[in-house]
Amino acid sequence: MNGLGIEVKAAALFIALSVIPLSAAGYLLTEQSMNELNDKSIEGLTDVVRGKAMLYSEELINFKEDAEALSEYISGTWNRSCGGVANYSYIWISPNGTGYDVYADEMKNFNCIMNGFELAVGHTSKVELAYFGTESGLVFFNKPVVPIIEQLKPFDHRERPWYEIAKEENETIWTPVYVDANTKKLVTTVAAPVYINNKFAGVVGLDLLLETIQQDILDLKFADSGYAILVDNSGNIIVHPDYTAGDKKWNDTFTEENILGMGSDLEKAGKEMIAGKENVKELILNGKEYYVAYSPVHGINGSIAFFVEKEKITGAIEQLREEMYIGIIILTGAMAILGLFLSRSLTGPIEKLTKGAEEVAKGNLDYRIETKSKDEIGMLTDSFNKMIEELKNSRKKLEESERKYRDLFENSRDMIYISSKDGRFIDVNKAGEELLGYSRDELLKMNGADLYANREDRERFMREIAEKGFVKDYEVKYKRKDGKVITCLETASAKKDEEGNIIGYQGLVRDITKLKEAERRVELYNSLMRHDITNNSQLAHGYLEILMDTEMTDEQKRFADKAMKTLEKSRDLLQRVRAINKAKEKHKLRKFDIDDIIKKSIETYEHQAEDRGIKIEYEGKNVDVIADELAENVFSNIIGNAIIHSGCDKINIAVDEDENYCKVTISDNGRGIPEDIKKSVFEWGTKSKESEGSGLGLYLVKTIVESYGGRIELKDGKGEGTTFEIYLKKWGKSEGKQEDEN
Repeated sequence: MNGLGIEVKAAALFIALSVIPLSAAGYLLTEQSMNELNDKSIEGLTDVVRGKAMLYSEELINFKEDAEALSEYISGTWNRSCGGVANYSYIWISPNGTGYDVYADEMKNFNCIMNGFELAVGHTSKVELAYFGTESGLVFFNKPVVPIIEQLKPFDHRERPWYEIAKEENETIWTPVYVDANTKKLVTTVAAPVYINNKFAGVVGLDLLLETIQQDILDLKFADSGYAILVDNSGNIIVHPDYTAGDKKWNDTFTEENILGMGSDLEKAGKEMIAGKENVKELILNGKEYYVAYSPVHGINGSIAFFVEKEKITGAIEQLREEMYIGIIILTGAMAILGLFLSRSLTGPIEKLTKGAEEVAKGNLDYRIETKSKDEIGMLTDSFNKMIEELKNSRKKLEESERKYRDLFENSRDMIYISSKDGRFIDVNKAGEELLGYSRDELLKMNGADLYANREDRERFMREIAEKGFVKDYEVKYKRKDGKVITCLETASAKKDEEGNIIGYQGLVRDITKLKEAERRVELYNSLMRHDITNNSQLAHGYLEILMDTEMTDEQKRFADKAMKTLEKSRDLLQRVRAINKAKEKHKLRKFDIDDIIKKSIETYEHQAEDRGIKIEYEGKNVDVIADELAENVFSNIIGNAIIHSGCDKINIAVDEDENYCKVTISDNGRGIPEDIKKSVFEWGTKSKESEGSGLGLYLVKTIVESYGGRIELKDGKGEGTTFEIYLKKWGKSEGKQEDEN
């Protein structure tokens, strides 16, 4: 060493000093990159399982809703003729398939039930079999499976798990796994009780083959490996890839495994699954290290859990780390040896490597180091480039995983959102933009609390999710950008940090405004039925009283005939309301002459008005308006109220029109509406203290008018009397579907 010159010693010292920080930088960079890659892999695994859980939850909720809809359909159509003849290949009589003549009346419902099956499961191939088993012993199937059941008799559906559990729980349930009598395969069933005339009548069931769930829903892979299971809220494993019927018979019991009895490591994860938590854990199964990622599936109050060997995720990372360590060692040795002789030639490559390390540390994985050397430095450069390429490929895989999750996120028909703890939106999908009317950029600047139409709904949401960690089918009213208030069902869960503190929320929102409107309309027609039947009965009663107090002259006969017609009108009204309530028919508006409507309304009350000395003035005017068969009730209610309750002696009806609307003004000179109920006169149940009515008349009037796109106003009277103005859209001036009279 003493024989070396100053230049060589300086070069050796420089090289030695350079090797140390460069090696350290390489080590730190490798560790940082490997740890980040591992974290990204775990995060990607969590995102994949979360996305599958949300998709599966939606699938199961849809099956549950189909079963409940089928139950309601059968309840609503029972003993209503749908025509046709029963096919005995679709009907089994428990337990021995005999006695069809005894069930002749019940079998008349065959075609109605077949229609119900088609509505419930006709849109999906995932339901293996749909059926309705009655308490009396009859079973209707959507497929001709009776020849198969014949081979199994005695077969009593009332002793099957789907029937016994649904009857006992008295609600929609998912059964434990059992051997299906039809396919001899493992199935799980969503079953719902059926009530006819408020009496338990039986159970409907939809069978899902276990292999269908495994192949179609739980077909989940990560790094081309792993398997998924489905766990209920008691820890029972509902779906497992190893489940098969084996040699078990249809009436043998199938015992499910419970995740709480599969080892201490898995038991801890199982308890979190039962609690509806989302997490990723490392554990030992059969002597191997596994990652298990799980996320709640609210459709069954359970969880989906995905198992993948740790080596499948970390193996490539560890191999890359080893290669990098070897590369660093080679780099150090090569630079130490070559530096003694080629100190000047080392400066350039070292600077390039340092630059490359800096670029990679910044996240630039497109950076490459050019090299023409075949020595150790060239090999180091190639290894460095290879490392960058591996990191880039890993990033692509992570981005692909994120893209798949994003596709699920963006293509959902329901709004999916992620928000911070204070309610600020972090992400919202396209369905959310369409639902609320705001662009994504606008929503990301907003607080979710500002969308609630009722502040109390938000406060209740915050209380429940703080207590339970989630909310399910939470009904809430949102206000859209255009001011329209919509009714939605929200299912959401809290995102928590490692210490269990809430850091944000994620949820799914479904618009049920049309459904609620349909329910409101049904309620309206039922109220209308009760209200009008009461009025017509009062009229009939009045005419019959006159008949009883007088001799049977021609005039008396006319009164009696009028009373009978009124009662017949009540009967016809009941039939009309019943027809309107049929789920298959849509509400259509047609063209009506306002003059015909008003004259019919006047005719209904003209004799009662004459008896009370009340004069009804109406000159008549023909204007075509948008309405339906209920329109007469609008004017009959107002005229009837004036005659019965106002104490007037004159009622004036006038018709006017402009370009878009027909205005009907009805006024009387009676005592007027009391001040204390004027503001609420159109609300449900509002009536004066002296009134013996139901308080539904004006509420129904307002509801009917608004359903036509019109409005009704109570004008402030200057003095005595009451004045109503009804605005109806003229025919041809309205958007939406219209149907001509013919």
